[in-house]
Amino acid sequence: MHKISLRRLAHENLLLWKQYSYQYYEQVMRALQDLENNGFKASSMKRLTSSSAIFRKRAGRVRILFTFADEVFHIWIIDLEKDPKKDYARWIRYVVQHA
Repeated sequence: MHKISLRRLAHENLLLWKQYSYQYYEQVMRALQDLENNGFKASSMKRLTSSSAIFRKRAGRVRILFTFADEVFHIWIIDLEKDPKKDYARWIRYVVQHA
């Protein structure tokens, strides 16, 4: 069992989805449970090529970006993927600036 730490932006998005789109909320919760239970063996997960320290996990159309440090998965971004090129560039900038 691994620990998961939700950062502020990820936590805010998760609360919004719980309120307005329960389908996405359930997908994200299942993905987080998979990450918590299986760690790096979780499905639909990969290291982003542009940054060796940032990983992404898919949950339907939702993408979860996270880092791993001190035996904890730090969840930075939980968001819908609309334009992959722009979205990932923006998300990676956010994680690098706030990590």
